[in-house]
Formats: sequence, structure tokens, C-alpha cells
Amino acid sequence: MTVSEENNGGVPEASFPPVQNGIDYLADVTGHPSLGQPSPRNLMYAVLHLQAAAEVSLKARPVQEHWSLVSNDPGTAKHERF
Repeated sequence: MTVSEENNGGVPEASFPPVQNGIDYLADVTGHPSLGQPSPRNLMYAVLHLQAAAEVSLKARPVQEHWSLVSNDPGTAKHERF
């Protein structure tokens, strides 16, 4: 993840590359300190983060081909909204 304040009059801009983001989600799932005795809440978030890791990781390759391929409707996708 990168954060800069170069644009938008000092408003921070964040960049979350898909592969790095997926690895971060996986690290959260596997490195959570409460894995020894998981509570239902911790288990719920582990499953959610595992799903998010899979989703952003699987989107990495289509984004390399063209950013609109990960849009719900590639025909009407706008790069500004991406």
C-alpha cells in the first residue's frame, strides 16, 4: 500500500495493488494472535479476509490485461470510477 498527499490539495491518495492487498489479507488470516482460541467473531473475520484475499488475488491478472475486465459492466465502466 502506498499513500501520498501529492494530489487533491493535500488529500491523501491511497494505492492498493491487488497482489499486495491479497497478501495482506492472507497475513491477517494466518497471523491473527487469537488463532489459538478463536472466538466466533474472529472466525467470521478470518473467513471474510480469506474471501477478500481470494477475490483480489484472482482479479490481479485481468487488471493487467485491461482495468475494465474486473467491472460488473465492462461496456459502461469509467476509468475515473475504477
